[in-house]
Amino acid sequence: MSTESPESKKASANPDAEESITFKRSHFFLAMLPIAFVLGISVGYIFWGLQPFSSSTNEGKPITQQEAGATTPQEVTRYDVPEGDNPSLGSEDAPITIIEFSDYECPFCRQWHAEVFDKIRESYPDQVRFVYRDFPLTSLHPNAVPAAEAANCANEQDAFW
Repeated sequence: MSTESPESKKASANPDAEESITFKRSHFFLAMLPIAFVLGISVGYIFWGLQPFSSSTNEGKPITQQEAGATTPQEVTRYDVPEGDNPSLGSEDAPITIIEFSDYECPFCRQWHAEVFDKIRESYPDQVRFVYRDFPLTSLHPNAVPAAEAANCANEQDAFW
């Protein structure tokens, strides 16, 4: 009695028979994913690189650094912001007034005050005036409003700074 299976008999009967490899559909898509990605990037790069630069003043030509204003100073837009009775530090006739809108619980405001505020005061003692305006962010800092109220009370007693 023979213990060979019918498949092994067929394979031994025809030694020139080719074995086939089967792929699942998911394997095919997995192999095609990097190819599609590289093809998409290449096509996008080609079309993006061939697209003419459009500008109403330069008629499709690239803007040079001189045309972009690299050598000329840019125009500064100034806004009149009322100072009101907010706490201020510095001379009222200083040429520069910095109005800081700040929150007493804000870590970025604290960092600005620790790293920048004193350096500006030391470097430009008579040229800069600081005005502090409350801007509590109640959604992020629940104690910002009470801190602002306490600071305003201190300002009424000339004890803000």
